[in-house]
Amino acid sequence: MIRIVEPTELPALSKIARASFEAQLAPQFSEAGREEYLRFTTPEAMAARAAAGHQFLASRLGEHWIVMAEVRESTHLVMLFVAPDFLGAGYGSGMLARVLAMGVETVNAAPPARGFYERAGFAAQGEEQEKNGIRFVPMRWKGER
Repeated sequence: MIRIVEPTELPALSKIARASFEAQLAPQFSEAGREEYLRFTTPEAMAARAAAGHQFLASRLGEHWIVMAEVRESTHLVMLFVAPDFLGAGYGSGMLARVLAMGVETVNAAPPARGFYERAGFAAQGEEQEKNGIRFVPMRWKGER
């Protein structure tokens, strides 16, 4: 079951985001990008964004957090990560369906995730960009709801 998480649960989501980043994305980022990402995913930074209105959603399987997402203003997907041990089982697609139902329209996809978002109905809105060492492709939802 995917649900909005409590602020006390953000440290667990931080762990998913960081573990997934290290396993899948970190080697493709500069040192500055890795440092920026680690700052962005501290429990404190996530709590500050939650206090500013961002929504954090997640799902557990028993005692294990398996997928998490952050949504800003109900229209922008800030991040979506599946815990490394649960990749390929459809949890990411399930979370994406949930945030799309909330009204998400845009995402700045890490280059390795571009195909995932394209298969789900997103289209690139420009070339790959880099900001503070973070590489991304701006994408917009073009699929059907």
